[in-house]
Amino acid sequence: MPSSSRRRSDHAEPLLDWQLDEIREAFNIFDADATGKVSYSELRAAMRALNYNPKRSELRSLVEEVDPSLTGFVDFEGFLAIMSKHARAVDVRSEVDAIFALFAGDRKNISEANLREAAKEIGENMSDDDIRAMVQALSNDSGAISQEAFARIMMPRQMGDDLDLVDD
Repeated sequence: MPSSSRRRSDHAEPLLDWQLDEIREAFNIFDADATGKVSYSELRAAMRALNYNPKRSELRSLVEEVDPSLTGFVDFEGFLAIMSKHARAVDVRSEVDAIFALFAGDRKNISEANLREAAKEIGENMSDDDIRAMVQALSNDSGAISQEAFARIMMPRQMGDDLDLVDD
């Protein structure tokens, strides 16, 4: 079996879209010449950019898993395999709660104003109508997004959540 398909099977739990985006962005930053590969030193820098600082022995073991020939380079699939293991070890709910706190500030909900401010900070040009529509779609008629609603949006659905969508 090719090693890339073996790596894909290592992804027991799906990554959230934002996790995959962060992993891809970090890889692309350190793959400055766009070869689709990073050197081991670039690999370590990319991992640190994602707040993963393995000890040298752990890094060596991870590299041997994704680059058994020890070519000196790791492709995106290998980087994804490494970072997927790390991402699964991180408490996703805690991270989602921290992101919620950034949006909501000291409030218990994310308001239109919070969302507008966050969009501005990340350079996203959203109209008032778009922001209003987002909040309305995600709130329970309160005019704001609760922490639980935010978590349901950000976190992967559990197996069986779709069962109520299946006709008997």
